[in-house]
Amino acid sequence: MRITSGLSICAIMAISTPTAANAQMSLGVKGGLSFGTLSNKSPDWKSRTGFAVGLALDPHAKVIGIQPEVLYVQKGVEFDGSPSSSSDAPKLSYIEVPVLLKVTIPTPGVQPMIYAGPSVMFRLTCSFAGVDCKNLVKSTDYGAVLGGGLRFGGKHGLTVEGRYTWGLKDINDPGAGVKQQTRTFLLLAGVSF
Repeated sequence: MRITSGLSICAIMAISTPTAANAQMSLGVKGGLSFGTLSNKSPDWKSRTGFAVGLALDPHAKVIGIQPEVLYVQKGVEFDGSPSSSSDAPKLSYIEVPVLLKVTIPTPGVQPMIYAGPSVMFRLTCSFAGVDCKNLVKSTDYGAVLGGGLRFGGKHGLTVEGRYTWGLKDINDPGAGVKQQTRTFLLLAGVSF
């Protein structure tokens, strides 16, 4: 249900978003690694390595364009204490819908790009010590994204990028007694069609 909502949001944004004159849109597929953590985390929690995968509507504006995306992203933390166990730390997954202002330097062959923008996140899963903890974590989050990368081979080429997403909302239920925000670094590769 939330995946369908995220895809619908992405489609609506693409239709209603103005781009530079003569710009064309293409559908991009991207995926890679996610490195998640939480603010105010316990000392025996470390960054969680997971994965991210999703779709982007790529504006082929000459320099500046708006790029909406829908991504599945694993977040949370892993246990780093004794005894060694990875189950005693919150593991989360989200559908993220960022809308990015992207600046591309139109050089031949390899095109550098930087981008930034807001992101809305819809929590899909939460587990702690093998138990579902969705009732303890808010169902939505919002944040800010900053990143950059390179495009190889023109409009329909390969992209590699890195980005950081700062969750700006306390994700915990008010009764949890501690405020925490998500923090996620993504390394992604993609291709546009």
